[in-house]
Amino acid sequence: MLTLFTLLTSACLHPAANGDTVRIDCGSSQAYRTTDGRLFLADQYYTGGRPYANPAIVDIAGTADDALYRTERSGPPWLAPLRYDIPVPAGDYLVRVHLAEIYHGATNGGPGGSGRRVFSMRLEDQRVLINHDLNATAGPMTAVVKEYRATVTDGFASLEFVPMVDQPTVTAIEVLRQPAGSTPAPACAWTPRAASVLERKEGQCGLVGNQFYTFGGYYRGLLATNLTQRYDLAANTWATLTPMPLMATHTAAAVAGPTIWIMGGFVGNYPGVVTDAVQVYDTRTDTWRMGPPLPARRGAGAAALLGRQLHYFGGVEADIQTDSPMHYVLNLDNEAAGWQVAAPLPLPRCHLGGASVGGKIYALAGQHGHNISVTQTALVHEYDPLTNAWTRLRDFPTVRSHFEGTVTPLDGRLLTIGGQDDYTNREDVLSYDPGTDQWTELCRLPTMLGGAFATVLNNTLIVAQGEIEGALGPETATRTTPLARTPAYNLHFSRAQLSAQVVAGGQVAVRNLLWTPSGTANYTLSALPAWLTLAAGARTGTVDPSGQYVVLQADATGLAPGTYTATLQATAPGYAAASSTFTLTVTAPLATAVAASPALLRLFPNPAADQTTLQFTAPSTQLAQVEVHNGLGQLVWQGAHPAAPGDNRLALPTYLLAPGVYTVRLRLREGSTTARLVLAR
Repeated sequence: MLTLFTLLTSACLHPAANGDTVRIDCGSSQAYRTTDGRLFLADQYYTGGRPYANPAIVDIAGTADDALYRTERSGPPWLAPLRYDIPVPAGDYLVRVHLAEIYHGATNGGPGGSGRRVFSMRLEDQRVLINHDLNATAGPMTAVVKEYRATVTDGFASLEFVPMVDQPTVTAIEVLRQPAGSTPAPACAWTPRAASVLERKEGQCGLVGNQFYTFGGYYRGLLATNLTQRYDLAANTWATLTPMPLMATHTAAAVAGPTIWIMGGFVGNYPGVVTDAVQVYDTRTDTWRMGPPLPARRGAGAAALLGRQLHYFGGVEADIQTDSPMHYVLNLDNEAAGWQVAAPLPLPRCHLGGASVGGKIYALAGQHGHNISVTQTALVHEYDPLTNAWTRLRDFPTVRSHFEGTVTPLDGRLLTIGGQDDYTNREDVLSYDPGTDQWTELCRLPTMLGGAFATVLNNTLIVAQGEIEGALGPETATRTTPLARTPAYNLHFSRAQLSAQVVAGGQVAVRNLLWTPSGTANYTLSALPAWLTLAAGARTGTVDPSGQYVVLQADATGLAPGTYTATLQATAPGYAAASSTFTLTVTAPLATAVAASPALLRLFPNPAADQTTLQFTAPSTQLAQVEVHNGLGQLVWQGAHPAAPGDNRLALPTYLLAPGVYTVRLRLREGSTTARLVLAR
C-alpha cells in the first residue's frame, strides 16, 4: 500500500500515475501529455522555489514537446531551498531530470551567455550534477535530459537543487521504478580483428589522426619489449615500426600533435629498473628522440596534456614501492626549461589512469604500493590548472588499477575499459561524466581484461591485447565495437569570468583555457580594447579537447582608477561560440613603504624558467603585496597573497614574462624588501 504525505508547500497533490511511475511538469498548474503518450502531472511534491513560464518561446530545440520545457520551477536564493520529495515505494529507480534555459538568452528573456546561471543537484543526498551551466553546455531554448539511477529506502525520491550563480531551474522530472537489481543491458557487439604479432600488456598507446599506436609492455608473462606498432582500422592491419629506444613497461603517455610522449617506466624484464627517461615518438617520420628527463625516476605514473603543457603525476619512486605525490609540468614550447613542479597529487598512488577533458586533468583510481605490498583504491581527483589545485570527486565504481592504457577522452567524458579489481581483471566499459560526477557502465568486454590498449576512432571502440583473466600471460587479440556518440561541437572557456587588480600605470596578466569537447576547431578570437591585448599575439589557431591557453595582458598606463570590462569571444566554423568577460580594477598607486626589512625574501629557482617560488617571513597575519618590475622600472606583474605569521610561499607565474632581469618587491605593513630575479628561457 502506498501512503502519500501532503507537502504544504505544494500547489496540488495527485497520486502517482501508474503506481511506481511519477512524472511532474515543473512550474505548470496543469497536467501535460507528451507526443508519445506520457502523462506529466501538474507541479507538486516541491518545497521552495517559484514557477516561471516563457510562452514567447516558439521552439525548444531537441524535443517535440516544446510546452513541457516552456515552464520551470526555479529557486531564488532568498526563498526556501528548492527541492522535490516525491513519494514512491522503496526500490531501484531511473530518474530523468529535464532542463532547459528559458530565460538567459531566450526569446523575451534576459541577456545570454555562459556564466549567467550555474547550479548543482543532489539525488538521494548524492551529488549528481555539479556547477552545471545550461548555456555553456547546450545553449538557450534547448532540451537537456539527465538520467540517473537511485535506490530509495525511505519512501521518497529526493532531489535538491543548489544555486551557484543566479538560481537553479528544472522543467520536468520522471521517477521510474526499475526491476530489483536491474542493470543496463550490454550494448556492445564485439567483432574480432587482426591480431598483433606479439602478445602484450602494461604498455602505452596513443591515437594520431586515424592511426592507433602502441608501445612497449610485457610479453610471455613478464618479459619487456620495445615493440612499436601501428593499427590501421580501415585496412585492419598492424604494422611494426621503429622500436622504442628503451624496453619499458609501466610508462605514461600523452599525445601532443603528431608526437607521442612516453614518460618514465620500468626498464627491462620484471622487476626492472625505474627510469626518468622521456621517449618522444614522431608519427610523421617514424623516429624517436629523447625528451627532457623527469626530475626523478618514476614508474606507473599518469600523464595528460593541457594546452602545450605536459603533466606527469603520481607513480612509484626508484624502490618500486613508495608512492610519489609529485606533479611535474613541461612547457612543450620551451623544453630547455625542463620540468617544473605543480601542486602535488593528494593521496599519492601508482597504476592510476590519467587524462584531460573539459579543461581539467583527472587522476583515476590506482593502487598504493607495488612490489612489496599493494592496496587498490577507487580515488578520483580533478586538477584545475588555473588554480593549481586538486579536488576529490566521486569514487570510481570499484577499486581499480592496471587500466592506464585504456583511459580515453570522448565528447567531454572519459572512457575506461577493464583493468584490475583486487587482483581480478574486469570486463566493464565505463563512462565518466565530469559535469555530473557520475559513472555509467556502457557495456562489457567478451572477456575479463587487464593492462590493455584502447582508443575510440570515429564511432568505433578499439581494444587491443591485454591479459585475459586466469591466463599466464597477455594475448594478441584485437576487438572493435560500434560506439554511439554524442559529439559536442561547442567552444568553451574554462572561466566565463576573470578579474584582476592593478595599480594605475601597471600591467597584469591572466590566463584562460579554451577547449572543445569534440573534434578540432579553427578558432578566431575577437578584437579587444586598447588596454587589453593577447600576450601571445595570435587571434587565430586550432583547439581540440586538450585545450589552448589564452593569456590576456592588461596595461593600465593612462587609465584612471576605476573598473574596466571587456569580453573576449571565440568563434569557429561549425562550433557554438564561447565568451569570457574580464574585469580590471585600477587602483591608485600604493603609498611608499617605510624603510625597513620586515622579511627575508628568497626566490628559487633563480634564474627561473616557467615558474619561481617567492619565500618570505611575515611578522603578522596580513595581505602581502608583491610587485615585479622590469629593467626600466615598469610594473609588469602584481599580486596579493594572504600571509600568516612565519614562513610563507607564493608562486610567481614567470611564464607570463619575457626573459630578462627583474626586481621583485614585497610590501608588508611593516615595510618592504626587494630581490633580484633572472628569467631564463
